[in-house]
Amino acid sequence: MKEGNRDLGKLFQFLARDEARHAGFLSRALVAEGIEVDLPHLGGKRAATWFPISWVIYSVYLSEKIGYWRYILMDRHLKANPGEAFAPLFDFFEPWCQDENRHGDCFTVMMRCWPGITKGWRGKLLSRFFLWSVFLTHTLTVCERGEFYELLGIEPKEFDEEVIRRTNHTSKNAFPWVFNLEDDKFWDLRNKIIESFRAFVSTKGLTKPVKLMKFVSLIFKQFALPMEKTNALRYDKDVQFTGGDILNFWTDK
Repeated sequence: MKEGNRDLGKLFQFLARDEARHAGFLSRALVAEGIEVDLPHLGGKRAATWFPISWVIYSVYLSEKIGYWRYILMDRHLKANPGEAFAPLFDFFEPWCQDENRHGDCFTVMMRCWPGITKGWRGKLLSRFFLWSVFLTHTLTVCERGEFYELLGIEPKEFDEEVIRRTNHTSKNAFPWVFNLEDDKFWDLRNKIIESFRAFVSTKGLTKPVKLMKFVSLIFKQFALPMEKTNALRYDKDVQFTGGDILNFWTDK
């Protein structure tokens, strides 16, 4: 980090520390299953890809918050039904999800350091795009790998809906706009998207492009659904947030 960003550099050291701890959870769970993986050398070297800071903040915030709700809901279910926890990894879900929640809260404060990324058309477009893309990815991932959730005694569609609802509600604390999930249009489109995707995957021959066009039209209809303004971040021109504020927020936790 540059000289003027020491606090921000320290913050990301904390983030890296927690992510390393998560890798440790995975390693210990794999060892318990009799699987040995050299995690530090698994990825190898990759070229760096640079994204605008606004993209990073929005996407990481959502990744942390949706991760929190996924893990905590599964953890609560498994604690109520311990006989369905069939893998050692589930033992680490509670500390893992609490880290995810703290990281998301930290990025909420970071948004207050750069209020321009949540104002006007820019904030509305970023809110729409990242909420839509994360929710769409979650829906397709959960519903297309439903067997895993069914092994845990979790109904995939209900789990997907609960995670999306809670993540959307939590995002009101950070994003200037969120989806209106009380309107059945979002869920009707969600169900049609699942059906259309399954039809596309199972289709062969000349009808495959037609099924793809239908799928694409549905996801863009979902993208264009009305959103509601949250007024989550009320800015005071006399109040300025700094890297030190973020760091204090982190250590206070």
